[in-house]
Amino acid sequence: MGLFTPVLVFSAQNNGENRADFKTDDNDYLGNTFHIEELLARLNVIIKRSKEDTPIYIDAFGLYLDENNKTVTNDNVVHDLTPIEYMLLRLFLLNPNQLFTKSKLIESLYELDFDPSSNVLEVYISRLRQKIGKQRIVTRRNQGYLFKNGV
Repeated sequence: MGLFTPVLVFSAQNNGENRADFKTDDNDYLGNTFHIEELLARLNVIIKRSKEDTPIYIDAFGLYLDENNKTVTNDNVVHDLTPIEYMLLRLFLLNPNQLFTKSKLIESLYELDFDPSSNVLEVYISRLRQKIGKQRIVTRRNQGYLFKNGV
């Protein structure tokens, strides 16, 4: 992966003749007279663009979670994740060997009211196990779920 550095060029020339040389998708240009509001606006655009283009990965236990594309790579196989699967896996990867009760997971996943007697969480856990390996998410009866390095 290459290094990406956004560039904002300041020029002593104000006539814009060099503007075309610097105006690319990743760079921007300002002449010698500008308003601070324009500078701040252009910096915000550059920062936003660089965040959108920069891939963010969580690399743990042989799994690669791509946070931009909401995919997980396991044994060189890329799996698409549903939003709930993504949130569950991210929570597990960031908190390995931590026991989560069913109610704590539901609370972490849903901001709205959710029926804890439903088996929706178990369905998502099952689908996630199929993608990352059954041994990685351990069920502790009457306690909750635990993510382990199951390799």
